Amino acid sequence: AIDGEAYKTMEVRKNTEFGDIERPEKEGYTFLGWYDENNNLLEENTKITDDIVYYAKWAVIVTDDEETE
Repeated sequence: AIDGEAYKTMEVRKNTEFGDIERPEKEGYTFLGWYDENNNLLEENTKITDDIVYYAKWAVIVTDDEETE
């Protein structure tokens, strides 16, 4: 899910590894990864054992465009 909306639904055979992980883009943010509700990172070797929702985690891109006084 991204910003409360479903991003993509995938079917993965039970007890198998997830495989390739898509990296979405969002203007002004860096994608940190897909995390479940317990803050566990989804990795290519993560075994899927049940229906689960992963949430995109983002970090704001900070720029030095503004002058400091």
